[in-house]
Amino acid sequence: MPCRVDPQIKSLIGQDAEAKGLSQSRWLEEAIAEKLQRQGYAVELPKGPKAPVRKPRRPRRMQRPSIPAPEKSPDASVNRADQSTTMRVGKSLMARIDKARGKKNRSTWMNEAIAAFLGENAELPEVSEVREVQSEPIALRLDREVVPEISAAARNSGMTNTEWFRRVARWYLERDQ
Repeated sequence: MPCRVDPQIKSLIGQDAEAKGLSQSRWLEEAIAEKLQRQGYAVELPKGPKAPVRKPRRPRRMQRPSIPAPEKSPDASVNRADQSTTMRVGKSLMARIDKARGKKNRSTWMNEAIAAFLGENAELPEVSEVREVQSEPIALRLDREVVPEISAAARNSGMTNTEWFRRVARWYLERDQ
């Protein structure tokens, strides 16, 4: 039943409904039922559901002030805020990462590991003595600002980016034990 409600009254209904944990629709039903009961009608409302609890939204990612290459599509890789890359790890390291990451995705976990390592300026663990096939892929999305720092750290260590990523993952796993 559509009806028009004065904006001030609607605002008051919204405030009172929220304070009582009701939807505005349920608040109106109860108000109408109460008025009918005062007029002598036998009106009973079934128990209604509570208003849905609003979950806080995750904050949106900061937008860059300008696109690096405005002549290209905003979706072009040069205009994206992050850079994609992949790395491969062995099955045992992947199992340890999957166990440690919980409900986070692998990329998020690796980004946390990289940020922690770069923030602590720690020493990387030595090369693993167990040689295994690096068959498990992990897709990484890195902020563009971090990529040069990662490349410089890998170059200074005399490693490829992928080997540096593997050792950072092992460092992060050992640190959190």
